[in-house]
Amino acid sequence: MSATIQIDKSTTSTIASALIDGLHGSDREALGAGALDAAAAFVAEAAAVRRNGESAILLDSSDDLRGEGGARRQRLAIINADMPFLVDSIGNCLSEAGLVIHLLAHPVLSVQRDAEGQLQSIGDADDAVRESFIYIETDRIDAKGRQALGKALDLTLAHVRAAVANWRAMVEAMNADANRLGAGEGGDLLRWLQKGNLTQLGHEL
Repeated sequence: MSATIQIDKSTTSTIASALIDGLHGSDREALGAGALDAAAAFVAEAAAVRRNGESAILLDSSDDLRGEGGARRQRLAIINADMPFLVDSIGNCLSEAGLVIHLLAHPVLSVQRDAEGQLQSIGDADDAVRESFIYIETDRIDAKGRQALGKALDLTLAHVRAAVANWRAMVEAMNADANRLGAGEGGDLLRWLQKGNLTQLGHEL
């Protein structure tokens, strides 16, 4: 979803600095000069509005975006509350769509938003919230593929938010199961898993 809210130049400049700081070597060279400005403006557009409990996703397949050898690319900007599993989950989603990630930057910034989710400022403040700003370049796909990808990313990010929000309840449920099973193979296995040997993403009654 593209926002129509204007983002001031200082905010875009802050985003540009954050993007380039997270890149190294040839990736940093790929976002030189005008390419960096364009990427920052694109991310700023995606970040303009993000309501609490939601993700902001923007896809662009402009003819101006080219990779090595002039191959056409598309770019994605994904803004989300900062939490675990985001990059891996998004990467898996893109892989399932048959897409290779050519460039990825993932700064985490402190932001302030109003009640409608409109971006007010970026920077440390008492009421600032940490948000994940993800910029990705992949091979270009057609309009139908982009629409399907947008839906898949929405669903993937909803699953991530649910897993993170319910993590404590899932841990407590596993602990209750271990206690119910008591001593023995089943309970011992659950207790072993709880010692950092499992990334728990769900619980089935």
